[in-house]
Amino acid sequence: MVDDAILAYEAALMYQHVAGFQPEKNSLMHWKAFDYDASRESISIHIRLQDSFPDGPPLVSIMYSDGERYPLRTRRGAHWRRDYHVYQIAIEAQKEARRFSRQKTAAPVQSTQFDKEMVRNLENQKNSLLQMIEEKKRELQNIKASATPVDVKSVAQSSLTQMELELADIEDSFNDGQIDVKKFCNDWFELRQRHLKLYYSLNN
Repeated sequence: MVDDAILAYEAALMYQHVAGFQPEKNSLMHWKAFDYDASRESISIHIRLQDSFPDGPPLVSIMYSDGERYPLRTRRGAHWRRDYHVYQIAIEAQKEARRFSRQKTAAPVQSTQFDKEMVRNLENQKNSLLQMIEEKKRELQNIKASATPVDVKSVAQSSLTQMELELADIEDSFNDGQIDVKKFCNDWFELRQRHLKLYYSLNN
């Protein structure tokens, strides 16, 4: 089951970087947005996090108004790395969905198993959130009882995560043709060098 802290962080990134997506049935394991395919047919885009996330990629599909559902392939989903994020999949999914046409694909997938897994994940998340609330209450009591020093390592880890997001944005700009090869190499390698230096200082 996915840690709730990870889900909360991914949700914050979703709201910050991509428009149109909302949690489906209040589950941070499932995200949904409405859009149009290449034929201007109305569709909904669905992103489902697997229990193995962030080690395993989110699953992406699109659904038509008649209930037909089709899997949707994204570049990051096909070449998933643990440092990728849901919002990056969401941005790619929107682009791919607008190029998608069900007239050119195989038969749709069945939704029954998808719906069952959604209910199961939602129940797991609910139970986990209740447990986390109790843990946070205890942490708050401990904080009130004693002064808490600044966690330098936590601050450095936050900077490391921000660098990873900036690296991904540079890659997206290059892949979308917004920057040329020279600027990509200069910006990416300069930031990557700082990223590696901070990474090794935290892990050695």
